[in-house]
Amino acid sequence: MERTNVVYVNVVASTQTTITNTVYQYDYGLELCITGVSGAVSEVHFSTEGSNEAIARDIYVDKDNNILCSIPDAMLKQSKNIRCFIYAADETSGMTLYEAIIPVTARGRAINSSSGETTTDKT
Repeated sequence: MERTNVVYVNVVASTQTTITNTVYQYDYGLELCITGVSGAVSEVHFSTEGSNEAIARDIYVDKDNNILCSIPDAMLKQSKNIRCFIYAADETSGMTLYEAIIPVTARGRAINSSSGETTTDKT
């Protein structure tokens, strides 16, 4: 059974860029689950479209040999698509193995009607 807080990406050796399912702006606590990888993955770099900077996240492997990492909540505050660079590195070199794009659907930020405070403080 698929978890609801997980964005799944199945990379294919013949395709370097894969598009995942869509998430909503201001979602938080999401994880990226990567399957179909050939090669050793050490981390995933997250960036929004048009940005020259990325946030690196360490990966972990679950009991089914899926590669997982947390998606930075800061990326989900923006309505731009998220680019995920699946990266392999060792002591002497590093390279991007695959790219995944997470489409982000823009939405209004929720406001608590009684207090006027935003309700998405965790993002």
